[in-house]
Amino acid sequence: GVVSHPSSASTEQPSLDGARVEGVPQTPARYRQRIHARQLANLGLPIATVVMIVIYSIVSPDFLTSTNMLNLANQASPLMILACGSAFVILAGGFDLSIGSTVSLTSVVLALFLRERGQLLATLAALMVGLAVGLANGLLVVKTRVSSFIITLGMLSIAGSIALTVTSGATVQGLPASIAYIGY
Repeated sequence: GVVSHPSSASTEQPSLDGARVEGVPQTPARYRQRIHARQLANLGLPIATVVMIVIYSIVSPDFLTSTNMLNLANQASPLMILACGSAFVILAGGFDLSIGSTVSLTSVVLALFLRERGQLLATLAALMVGLAVGLANGLLVVKTRVSSFIITLGMLSIAGSIALTVTSGATVQGLPASIAYIGY
């Protein structure tokens, strides 16, 4: 049989996917090469963002103005808030498909209560609806041990259907002017 040197097992080079490559010694240069490949892969999105900003700035001279940057931040802020909430779910190993329908339902409740009951009750009602949907999702996932993907897929349909049914698919009209101070 072939007898290998005891230190040869520790000098094998792992490949980029983490598997060991037999007969290739692990050198500092190969190790650095593997680390640099991972770091470069992590830079893909920031590099693409910078490239897009440069292209948009060349195409439109108004792109990098303070007014446009403020407008972009104003439009993206609701999505960023939702993404932060979703990050907690993903970090916990779950997946929430119902977030869009939950926002739709809470927006409908907020608009209807604003029109009829005032800002304080409207805000409380919208928060309670959002809390109820989230609590229902969480309890169903924990108690039934069904995948959060399946539970939230069902809640996506339920919350969206309720929002559409309550409004008959129409925009809620007659909101007070104070709503302009809440969002964009």
